[in-house]
Amino acid sequence: MRFLFAVLVLGVMMVRAADLSTQILSASASGKTPDVQALIEKGAPLEAHDKEGRTPLMLAAQHGYAETVRVLLAKGARADARDKSGFTAYGLALLAPAGRNDHEQALRSLPQPPHARIAMDAVVAAGALISSCFMPPLQLKQEVTNLDLGAATVKEIVDYARTSGKGIVQIVQLDKPSDADAQVTVEIQPGAACEAQTGDSLNLAIEVRVFRAKDHQLLQKKLFAGGFKGLRKQTVTNAAQYGPVYLAWIKPQAGPMYWFMVQSLFQTIL
Repeated sequence: MRFLFAVLVLGVMMVRAADLSTQILSASASGKTPDVQALIEKGAPLEAHDKEGRTPLMLAAQHGYAETVRVLLAKGARADARDKSGFTAYGLALLAPAGRNDHEQALRSLPQPPHARIAMDAVVAAGALISSCFMPPLQLKQEVTNLDLGAATVKEIVDYARTSGKGIVQIVQLDKPSDADAQVTVEIQPGAACEAQTGDSLNLAIEVRVFRAKDHQLLQKKLFAGGFKGLRKQTVTNAAQYGPVYLAWIKPQAGPMYWFMVQSLFQTIL
């Protein structure tokens, strides 16, 4: 009989704990700070999490509720906890904000992550330079090499980081790349193929690979622009058009590539 009573009490306690967890998650995501405070006093767990692994602090930050963020931190919520995607509360507020509340205030209320340093290099792969109506294959590859698309791509990313990157990461040139937090390789993949009676069909793809610097472990990689099957395809009628077409495709990719690097760091290192 005592055993059955103990089981019944345990079951009630588990139901109550689950209910408090659900309530504090909901209240935090809605910015209901007084409710959050009351639930904590009732014993609601600060590190409760939803199916995505997001805690009350993560949800409050992601939805831009700075006051709720401050209360949860004052009560001892862990700012370094990560959800199933690897994001902390800061990472969610920065990279996956929800709603239209004050995410900047929420970010300022959280412990600031260290400024990361990225060592970047760029290479140009010639495998998609198939043919040209205007020049033989060897000259085609030399023509594209002379465009220095690697340096142009790095410049666009660095310029974007300086003007719109919110100072989150610093792109540096180091004698020892392992001294950085991450190493990034940007592989530019220009393509060209002669189309009879129309000109050269150009295309472009850019693969970004992010490595952890200390052991060169690949953290993330992503293909930008699209190649033959994507949107980056255009026919030109002379070789002088190569440079302007490729550069016009590279420039708008700088922002997405920068934020991909930042996201990779926030999911794994920061």
